[in-house]
Amino acid sequence: MTFDPNPQTGSPAGSRLKKVIASTAIAATMLTGGVAIGSGAVLAQDTPPPVEDTTERGSRHSAVLDQLVADGVITQEQADAVSTAVVARQDERSAQRAERREAKAAALAEVLGISVEDLSAAREEGLTIAEIAEANGVPVDDVIEALVQQADERIDQAIEDGRIDAAQAEERRAELNERITARVNGEKQDRGDRRGQRGPAGEQAEDLDTNA
Repeated sequence: MTFDPNPQTGSPAGSRLKKVIASTAIAATMLTGGVAIGSGAVLAQDTPPPVEDTTERGSRHSAVLDQLVADGVITQEQADAVSTAVVARQDERSAQRAERREAKAAALAEVLGISVEDLSAAREEGLTIAEIAEANGVPVDDVIEALVQQADERIDQAIEDGRIDAAQAEERRAELNERITARVNGEKQDRGDRRGQRGPAGEQAEDLDTNA
């Protein structure tokens, strides 16, 4: 059997190729949280990020896949495989986000010289990080310095992992001290566009941000 690298659109080979390309693109888009299918934190408890309605998002994905199956673009087996992969990826991302939040909370509690439970309780009472530090005899400047250093280390790790480039790293570093100082003192700031993104871009911002 020979393979025609440029099959005619109306030919059986061309039709099969279109379905493969379509299903591959769908899977990639949904797994990365792209908008094409959908439409396409300890320091930030005073301004928590909106909680994504994963049920609604899953329903949109299912509706899109059902329509593609009905149109003959992909098979039901392919649609089921994409759905399974999407759910698994969403669970993985949720676990990763929870792990990052726990690590940041533990690091902050260590700087303040208190337990994570005491830190959470104080934050729930509405105390700022600066107020908690002062109550425990820890200089606020020391807290800010430690948090900046930790955030800087996360940026270095992100570069090493290939999640951001040098230019993006410099952009984040330029904001670190100002953002962390504001958060420690309970000042609300605009989260910007990055935190509203879905997929890897939004996750990178969350992972490197000082808010979670």
